[in-house]
Amino acid sequence: MKALPAPTNVAFAISALAGLRPGDVRALKWGKRRRNPTPHNGLVCPPILGMLGKAALGPRRRFLGEHRITKFIKQACKDAGLPELTFYEAGRHTFASQWVLNGGSIEKLREILGHSTVLVTERYAHLKPELFQEADLLRADVSLGVVS
Repeated sequence: MKALPAPTNVAFAISALAGLRPGDVRALKWGKRRRNPTPHNGLVCPPILGMLGKAALGPRRRFLGEHRITKFIKQACKDAGLPELTFYEAGRHTFASQWVLNGGSIEKLREILGHSTVLVTERYAHLKPELFQEADLLRADVSLGVVS
């Protein structure tokens, strides 16, 4: 997070700590009771000056660009010697992984992330194999039926 420029660092932190989708983070506005520290439509993470991802001055975009955030995150990962991640992977997946690793239930995580079924959420369950009973593992057997 420290390697990311503002407001990209804030967008990443919100996604990683709250599990929000990139579009939800980019559209997040300050509450009416809070004084708005940014003049751009009350957005928590206002767009960066420039047009179409260029650094030159120009009209402001409506929202902080998801591709621009991903570009900064990938560069920060590369600089740190880590595999490159997209904004979605770095934020929302980090939240879900931390939830599971800290003992949170898959069903509650499904509710938080807004997944339609727990099957979608179970992609994070590999982080805690003890969550599966032996019967579950047998149902997941994908042997190819190799004949000797």
